[in-house]
Amino acid sequence: MTTQEAILQVINSHNGIKGTELVMKVLELVHCELYLKKENYNEILDKLVESGEITEIEYSVPSMNYRIKSFYLPKNAQISISK
Repeated sequence: MTTQEAILQVINSHNGIKGTELVMKVLELVHCELYLKKENYNEILDKLVESGEITEIEYSVPSMNYRIKSFYLPKNAQISISK
């Protein structure tokens, strides 16, 4: 399984997932940390977002507003933000 296939499988099977959890689940699927180089992983993830294959939501929380977090959703996910 390629890194791209693993990313898509994890996001689709979880109906969305935090970025930190995504990388751990992808590692489980590809079974080899050497295969999943950080630069390669980030590049693939960025290309999937740019192509519309997945949706990325970037957010921060008040207790850690200096750090941007990401949540990834499957293609064509509907997003509604309410207060």
